[in-house]
Amino acid sequence: MNVNSTMPLVKTINRYRWFFLCCLILFLFDIVLWHFVRQMPYWGDEIHFVGTIQYFGHDFSWRKLVHYNEMSAPLPFLLYAGWGKVVGFELNDLRLFSLVISAVTYLAFFGFVAESLKSQKAAFCCTLFLIFHPYMVGFSALVFTDMLPILASILVLYAMRSNQP
Repeated sequence: MNVNSTMPLVKTINRYRWFFLCCLILFLFDIVLWHFVRQMPYWGDEIHFVGTIQYFGHDFSWRKLVHYNEMSAPLPFLLYAGWGKVVGFELNDLRLFSLVISAVTYLAFFGFVAESLKSQKAAFCCTLFLIFHPYMVGFSALVFTDMLPILASILVLYAMRSNQP
């Protein structure tokens, strides 16, 4: 094999090594987190959040959008309900969606920080801090509505920074 033919691959891996490392840690974090939360009963507000998700997921109407028993905006419940229609409305099915949302959020955060600071190493450190922050661990694995607004905020900041709202 020609050494020159492998150089672009090596350069690409080297260029994005912090991103790849972040993805690996996030993947392992999600596996460990999933191991613990899949055996847990409802935690805190999860019981009524799951009820609201099921309420939106079964026989949706605009009237339900106006009259539901939550203080949070309906978008997270609608997205979870869409996931529930495809995967299922069981607690673990919805918790799996929480892990997907959190992974996307953390990778978006990494991208925003890397571009803002022009340093993938700094973005890696900031993202690790966010991933392992105790509140974020709960938002990552449990059926709470907090992670979607955090993702939306990161995307808004990214759009504002790049002047493409």
